[in-house]
Amino acid sequence: MHRLFISDLHLNDQTPSIETGLINLLTREHGVESLVILGDFFEAWVGDDDDDPFALRVKELLRRVSLAGCEILVCRGNRDFMLGQQFAADIGGTLLADVTAMEVAGAPALVLHGDTLCTDDADYQQFRTLVHSPDWQAEMMEKIRLYGLKDMTATQGAEHRCSEQQARRHHGRQCCRRCEADERS
Repeated sequence: MHRLFISDLHLNDQTPSIETGLINLLTREHGVESLVILGDFFEAWVGDDDDDPFALRVKELLRRVSLAGCEILVCRGNRDFMLGQQFAADIGGTLLADVTAMEVAGAPALVLHGDTLCTDDADYQQFRTLVHSPDWQAEMMEKIRLYGLKDMTATQGAEHRCSEQQARRHHGRQCCRRCEADERS
């Protein structure tokens, strides 16, 4: 089986070049049998009912890939941990467990997003457990609906972009020097 693995695109409406790169990749790899998204596909995901034009456009792109016969497997990352079953259904894909065993090139493999491996960071693992809780996610979705926090998360993402030269921790607690300074103050 020809599988294509992608990870950490951090797509959002402020990264059109990355979106274009994804479209070009999927066009070039037309006929791939399986697309495996290993988390942080989106910079942020605030719920499967997101009707933002950007979210709808990306879901439609993935849906077309699925309808062309490509299996789409999605693992959540630390930035898009609220991706759910509705998103998977919308794109014609399958939401994977945090750690999934599969065969890759004839050999057994585990696929996962790297934040699960930050085992020495007890604070992050505690936070991760909390935000992956269905009860916590339901509470947050209700707050987003009630208070319009979706607009706030989109604005925060647009205001803060880390350069590749800045130190970046994969698990997102400190993504750049600005974050480190903000954390100290």
